[in-house]
Amino acid sequence: MPDGPDIVGGVFLPLEVTFSNQNNATRTIELALEDGSEFEITSTDSFLSGEGNAFTAYFLTETTFDGQTFDAVDAYSGMVTEAGIENFQRALLIVDDRGDPGDRVSPNGSTDLFFDMDALSERVP
Repeated sequence: MPDGPDIVGGVFLPLEVTFSNQNNATRTIELALEDGSEFEITSTDSFLSGEGNAFTAYFLTETTFDGQTFDAVDAYSGMVTEAGIENFQRALLIVDDRGDPGDRVSPNGSTDLFFDMDALSERVP
């Protein structure tokens, strides 16, 4: 994200991602996130792709933080294993900053890429 507040290689709050209600016929899946912040993220649509244990899940999301709302595409990918997800990555693309009245959202078309530093996102008991 150009001129964003986050530095390349910065460390972020731990993120707990839950995928549920996978439907292979419609190629959809549900998303729930918990990161200890005040962001409220609602998935409004999804699409699931992949082969074997490798996957990419795409979500159209509406995010609200401190009274400001924006729309994004949130994508997650990796390889499901017994221990968790290997090479887990998350890409966040700002689709509509809704005018950014509080000047808090990166510009439309901006993207952030997040990944697990040890290349394994463990399952949460």
